[in-house]
Amino acid sequence: MISDGILIGRRPLRTRPEDRVNAYKHQALAPWLADTGMLTPLYFHRRAQKIRLFNMARWIATPAVTKHMLRRPKVVLEFTNEHLQTLLRVAAISDYGIPEKIHIISAELEKVAKELGELGDVPLEGFFVRVSNFSLKDADDGNQKPLFAIYSALLKILSTKRAVYSLLDLQYETDLVDHKIFFFLYYTALDKLGEWRCFIFRGDLVAMSQTRFYQNHHAIVKHDAIRELVRQARELWEEIKPSFEFESTILDVYADVREEVFHAKLIEMNPWGAHSGTGSLLFHWIDDEDILEPEARTGKTVLRLVEARSKVMGPVKYLPKSQINEIGHGSIIKDELKVLRSRGVERVLDPKETQRLMSLPVPGKDRSEVTVTRAEALKREIEDQ
Repeated sequence: MISDGILIGRRPLRTRPEDRVNAYKHQALAPWLADTGMLTPLYFHRRAQKIRLFNMARWIATPAVTKHMLRRPKVVLEFTNEHLQTLLRVAAISDYGIPEKIHIISAELEKVAKELGELGDVPLEGFFVRVSNFSLKDADDGNQKPLFAIYSALLKILSTKRAVYSLLDLQYETDLVDHKIFFFLYYTALDKLGEWRCFIFRGDLVAMSQTRFYQNHHAIVKHDAIRELVRQARELWEEIKPSFEFESTILDVYADVREEVFHAKLIEMNPWGAHSGTGSLLFHWIDDEDILEPEARTGKTVLRLVEARSKVMGPVKYLPKSQINEIGHGSIIKDELKVLRSRGVERVLDPKETQRLMSLPVPGKDRSEVTVTRAEALKREIEDQ
């Protein structure tokens, strides 16, 4: 009997909204909910403060982390507050850079691109691009294509609402640490099923999941390779853990477990919890609470991957990003209500209480600067300039 504390589960492919996988919008789980209400300006402020610790610019240069990175940035460009305001304004007036409106913003975008600097010798493979506080996961239907110029990178950033909204959060930062755009070499040979999510809770690797929870894994993946993956992920975390004050985080790592010899490499770090927008993939933040957030240390790591396709299942069907985003969200409202009741904070849904919570002051903002939604805040960029 193997006593390494590694539990491996191969699960059937589940891609329906009713399936209990990849819950990442459970706002009711936020620990500050009783003080802020749900989805209020103060709620989003508290959320932004929690997430900022995991912005790439704040950890990528840490020596212990650098040696474990899958790919280090080849170019890092820094933008000013003026550049930030321009990007937000052109995103608003162009409806997030839709093709029909690019001509309206092209001159301003070209100006920003020129001021940002140079990329140097652009590799034939191109670049993978992200900003410090957000990756462009929604771009190109979830499969970001290579980029070859700063201008096209700026357009790509504007094309995803979530990336633009992340830039809104930077307006109220007291420093410019996160005013950065990272350009990584674009690796075409990476196996998309080689990405794994590691759930670190109170200092322990409690769970792992294949990142592409909506796709069958390879048929040739052996249990011994999976165990080696978990051991390497544990060692990676133990090496970088002393560099950080937080105990709970979610790491994305890469390892092609089909190879005889492989090495787990860090892709990025994410904030803990569904309320922070981090997906649970083959786990569920509510149903699997005993695995993801155990009351006491267990010494166990539960890894889940999707079982391989059988020969009679036919060719693989790749799902569009919009359909992937719906997987597991069929009962989200019922789940939210269940959590609110279990926590005894249903009062935040009372209209009078909601009105009071909506009007709570937000640190660092005048009352005139507080907006209810991100879309409203972006619209204000046009009005204020």
